Amino acid sequence: MTKILKIHLSLCTAMVVGLAAPQPVSAQSAPALSGLFACEAISNAEAQLSCFQIETAKLRGVASPSASSSSGPIFAPSAAPVVTDSLAAQKETLALERQQLAAEKDRLAAEKKRVAALEKQMKDKANPPKERTVAIVSTSRFGPNRFIRFTLENGEVWQQTEAAYVRLGRGDPDMMTLKRTSFGGSTGRVNGKAPTLRLKQVK
Repeated sequence: MTKILKIHLSLCTAMVVGLAAPQPVSAQSAPALSGLFACEAISNAEAQLSCFQIETAKLRGVASPSASSSSGPIFAPSAAPVVTDSLAAQKETLALERQQLAAEKDRLAAEKKRVAALEKQMKDKANPPKERTVAIVSTSRFGPNRFIRFTLENGEVWQQTEAAYVRLGRGDPDMMTLKRTSFGGSTGRVNGKAPTLRLKQVK
């Protein structure tokens, strides 16, 4: 019975060695094979069979990961670049913002001109120039003396306060030159010609 068991163990050993022989022995599997070979030195049959079973299980555990690793590294396919229109959308947004900025600049420039015109108008009213010339839009006569009332281009209305002969129709249009006097009064000359009229502003 012992002889048959030894023969059986020898065959198992040969089969295990034969299976392991075609594969290259790595540094990790060498200790497992050494342990398997050491089982041959055990004289007790049952102990030797138990040793073979233990070392064979170890050999299988070592061979399994090595077999999977022998297939070579697995390279994951590189992900294809995803093409999006985010850059185009950003360009459109930037162009729209530039248009809005340009429109805002134009609006601010127009508002600045309007404010400057209002400031100048207020300044002129507060400190009118000593002498200025304005076009005459129309004339009319009033009162028993038939004095002349002058409507100017800027909307002002002045009327004659003393008798004087005024020559109209010599300009296209006739121009009124207004001048402030030292005592707060005003005088005027039509087309720069005499006589000098004393005037009163009624509008």
